[in-house]
Parts: sequence; structure tokens; C-alpha cells
Amino acid sequence: MALLVSVIHFILKIMPRFFLLAIFTLWFFEWWPVYIPSVAAVAFFYAGAYLAYANISLFFLDRFGLQVVTAYAGILLLDAASKGQAYNSYIHNAGILLGIASLLLVSSMVMSSIKVKKALLWAGGGQFLCICGP
Repeated sequence: MALLVSVIHFILKIMPRFFLLAIFTLWFFEWWPVYIPSVAAVAFFYAGAYLAYANISLFFLDRFGLQVVTAYAGILLLDAASKGQAYNSYIHNAGILLGIASLLLVSSMVMSSIKVKKALLWAGGGQFLCICGP
């Protein structure tokens, strides 16, 4: 992906939202003509670049916390119940997106507590703290 940084930067300048929608559509419906790089790598790498370029916080969905977590729980159950069905990959991909938003919400909640922060440091959760940020 590092080799494509110049291309991604060019795309960010000329059509940032269109490409974001297009690449996630390709990922969601699994329409990707090449094996390397994978559509997931391109989609999530571009999403991170888009958020950084547009100066949008990664935690912008935190204000919808309860709704996101509730929707994720429902998708998780639906995903488990529909394993083996033709439409399961779409439910699974929606679960991935909601799962990322849920994980970011939970990590920001955990990091807001000084006691939990200290406990994680004491218990060797330093890697978790590095992932979640200061």
C-alpha cells in the first residue's frame, strides 16, 4: 500500500468522496478484479487517508454510541444465524464496519477512565494504550 501513496494522494485531491464510496462499494459486494492488493487493504487504507486529509476524527461516530453498539449486536446475531446463506457476506461486511465503530467507542470509553488506564498499564496493557492513543 505504501507504493500507492502518490496515487491515493492524487485521488484525494480530485475526487475524494466518490472514490471512498466506490472503493467501499467494491469491498462490500466483493467486486475486485485483482488479488494483490486486496480490496479490503485499499478500502481501509484509503478511508484512513481520507479521514486524515479531510481532518475528520476517527472517533466521529462516538456521538451515536448506543445506536452503533445496538446495531452491531443485532448484526452480530444476524451474521451468526445466517452462516452458509448466500447473503451472509453482506451482513458480515456490515458487521465489520459497525464492529470497527463499536471498538473505537469502547476504546474511547475505556481510555476516559484514569483508573482503568492505570490498571491496563499495570497489567501489561501498554499495547492497548498505544493503539487507543493518549
